[in-house]
Amino acid sequence: MLDWHSATQDHRNDLSLFRCTDPATVSFDEERGFECHDFPWELRVQDHINTELIPPLHAPSFLDLGFDEDGLAAVVEMTVSEFDRGCFIHTLAVAHRVSGRGIAGEAIDRAPILLARYDISRDFIVEGLIDRDNIAAQSAFGRHGFEHSGYRNGCERWARLYP
Repeated sequence: MLDWHSATQDHRNDLSLFRCTDPATVSFDEERGFECHDFPWELRVQDHINTELIPPLHAPSFLDLGFDEDGLAAVVEMTVSEFDRGCFIHTLAVAHRVSGRGIAGEAIDRAPILLARYDISRDFIVEGLIDRDNIAAQSAFGRHGFEHSGYRNGCERWARLYP
């Protein structure tokens, strides 16, 4: 299990160095004449974390960071809607060095913990958007009871109702 913290400005350097894909940058395809990456969705998320997430975030937005003995291992950015009794996971990323260890599931489990801070512990929904090619994320969400429920903004919408 990771040691989870709400992100503060002291974590900005950790976020700027976070790596969730390999290679960490694009390569240039000489034959086709453009930049490419095997996992472009990972690269987009990594760039968002490195350059756009600037803690601290303010309610109803939250940024939780999971650390292991080697540093930042997971990032989850969420927004709570008390009116809708739900949480939207905007960003969920696991460091490439720890992928395949179930950490994505641990990050998904941060949403009910966050909602409990709002005294919402039953009858709520958690949802997120996943790139249609991101099989690992689809599997992680599926293992945690989420179901594919449609499409939005070119991504698959995954949701789970917590009774």
